[in-house]
Amino acid sequence: RVLEVYLVLSALAIGLLWFIGGDFRQALVHALAAVSTGGFSSHADSLASTGGAFAFAVLGCSLLGAITLPLYYTVFREKPSHLRVDTEWLWLLGAVGLGALLLIATLYWQQGLGLSVAAREGLLLSLSAQTTAGFASLAPVALNDFGLGVLMTQMLVGGSAGSTAGGIKLLHLLIIFRVIQITIRRAGMGAHAVTTPKLFGGLIDNQALVSTLMVAVLFLLTVLLSWLVFLAHGMPPMAALFEVISAT
Repeated sequence: RVLEVYLVLSALAIGLLWFIGGDFRQALVHALAAVSTGGFSSHADSLASTGGAFAFAVLGCSLLGAITLPLYYTVFREKPSHLRVDTEWLWLLGAVGLGALLLIATLYWQQGLGLSVAAREGLLLSLSAQTTAGFASLAPVALNDFGLGVLMTQMLVGGSAGSTAGGIKLLHLLIIFRVIQITIRRAGMGAHAVTTPKLFGGLIDNQALVSTLMVAVLFLLTVLLSWLVFLAHGMPPMAALFEVISAT
């Protein structure tokens, strides 16, 4: 089922990008890299020279790849109403929107770009970072430390579980936040009160929590150790951390 969804998304992405760009080879390369969130481009400047419509289409395809792939099959073949239950995709859109607003703000107010340029580049960068695709129409080195911090946070979180995106995954982060919320709530309850953490209509059992914590800890530990190696070789701390998170 996942393979079927992946092939359909890839075919649709190739057709869309071919229609917009008019070049089949360019469409093929970018479509496959977009759905897989690989971020590889046939241009040295990534998406900078492809035009706004093509760049947004590529990152739109990356966004589709960053949504849980089994969700497509469930919605189109079995239960369309499942979209209202499994709302991780909404959290993904919210994360992209929040990241875009922060990036637009720093590009416009702190770095002096025009509002229309800041809006375009901020949204493209946010889509690229949250999906961990790596495409860019504006080089990250053009951002200040705050902008780089936003991108690194988005790449660290990543896309949905069961998607092609990297990162810790939104689902794991939501599980951790939900358990913290329940733990704080229990502190104000009676000794015999029972509360069970739930997410997207399902129970969060001990196995899910342990697996989530293992993923998060191992991911962060990998980032930390890799960052220390870069620092040991004399790289600037912020640049080193950005490269490590991008690669991880």
